[in-house]
Amino acid sequence: MEANMLKALVTAHDDEDEFSDLLSAVQGIAFLGVPNRGSQIASYADALLSIILPGPGRMLVDPSLLSFLKDHSQQLQRLSDSAKQRLGNVPHIYSFYETEVTARMKIVVGKDSATTGLTHEKAIPVTADHGNICKFNA
Repeated sequence: MEANMLKALVTAHDDEDEFSDLLSAVQGIAFLGVPNRGSQIASYADALLSIILPGPGRMLVDPSLLSFLKDHSQQLQRLSDSAKQRLGNVPHIYSFYETEVTARMKIVVGKDSATTGLTHEKAIPVTADHGNICKFNA
């Protein structure tokens, strides 16, 4: 998951003594459908799962993950803000976002959520849904 990559970048930045070579070597980064500002689908999934899987069955899905991915989640916002500070020195940032709906519902990560907001970032639409945005033809 690309959120793990962001956490690694934040960790590397926080411990510059150990990771300075790695940080200086990063020349570009590509994000494929990363929900920097969350997704409404996570809110819908949380509500739906509470109906379908009440009680102990609800624990089959990690509630903290859905909470983290909800539209405008404070946790996700803090991670995104930290990552933006670290990405400021990365010369090439490409954020790809889907343009097709997933499971006939809606777009999971649109341009507004997929982009970081950095001025040197390039936002690139992909004709795919969220499940296929990072699948490539052989």
